[in-house]
Amino acid sequence: MLQLALKNLQGRKAYSAIIIVAVAVAVIMALFTHFVTNSVRQELEGKRRMLGPDLALVPKGSKERGHIYLSKGPPAHGALPAGTLEQLGAFPDVDAAVPQKRLGLVTAGGVQATLIGFDPAADFVVLPWLDPRSAKNFPGRGGHVLGALVPEAGFALAVDGQQGVLGGRLLKTGSFLDTTIFVPKPAAEIAREPTWILLKLRQGTLLDAAANRLEVNIPGIEVLPRPEMFKTLNDQLYGLADGGAFGAAALLAIIGTLLVTGAMFALMAHERKREFGLLKAMGAKNTCVFKLIMAEAALLGSTGATLGAGTAVVCLLCARLLSSDLPSVLSSGVLHMLAATALIMVVAVLTALWPALVATRMEPYAAIRSGE
Repeated sequence: MLQLALKNLQGRKAYSAIIIVAVAVAVIMALFTHFVTNSVRQELEGKRRMLGPDLALVPKGSKERGHIYLSKGPPAHGALPAGTLEQLGAFPDVDAAVPQKRLGLVTAGGVQATLIGFDPAADFVVLPWLDPRSAKNFPGRGGHVLGALVPEAGFALAVDGQQGVLGGRLLKTGSFLDTTIFVPKPAAEIAREPTWILLKLRQGTLLDAAANRLEVNIPGIEVLPRPEMFKTLNDQLYGLADGGAFGAAALLAIIGTLLVTGAMFALMAHERKREFGLLKAMGAKNTCVFKLIMAEAALLGSTGATLGAGTAVVCLLCARLLSSDLPSVLSSGVLHMLAATALIMVVAVLTALWPALVATRMEPYAAIRSGE
């Protein structure tokens, strides 16, 4: 059956080429859309994480001492009451909570830096700013992380009687992070007496309303919000990262190319009425005609899908070689890309289903007469 289908297609090269190209274009568009959407999502998610916390819980009285801005860093005095971190579990608006502990001050290379203990496993404030080019022993070997303005030359730091190990450096932030040295500490040690707890709220939560609820229901704390503008920007980036605009546009284009494929199959079947009539007059069953058309569709669909997938992968690999900033093809999800290719191939084959059913219903004599 496949040999007969292949022979028939060789005699209709123009139609076959149009169908193969249409399927290939649909696959290329699907894979490109998946790759671009995934790349944009990764980039936006990274930028969104760099916006930092929405709120900070600090010891009561910190505002009276003039500590009213989150960007100033943790307060120099006091600690949060025991159990504060556990009480946050009763607030559904809180998406993540990370405690940090102020360890003191140290002079490194002529710059007075603040020492802050943090838990790398739960952190969402420090790590997004970590410069990957400088990451040496972090987080695997627990190295200290220097702010952008803390000199690296001659770095030597003793914390809790241990010689400090340089783990990496942060990008410049314009905030207290620039003159801070972050020291990895066990989560339990930080949670016992945290200097402050940094909060990330769920999308759409109002900062002022959340801050008021926290201050009213948790004793011994005050809340430092960041400007509402940054929370709005954070929500907008979240919406962009999860948006389906790229997918919707690609879906419309893919549907258009598959409609072309279906139209070509219908046109081929219409022009071959006499052929199908002769086959049925010679004793061919309806199932034989149906299988012949679907076999031809399977050959064209698989050829077009393979061509499209190969072209897309080669183009993406070339783009990766030209720009190292682009994510690799593997990071875009090979299984998703294969699934998209297979789905388009199956849909392309199914577009021949209606023309095949119509061909099986033809009366042999009428089909032969219509082709005269």
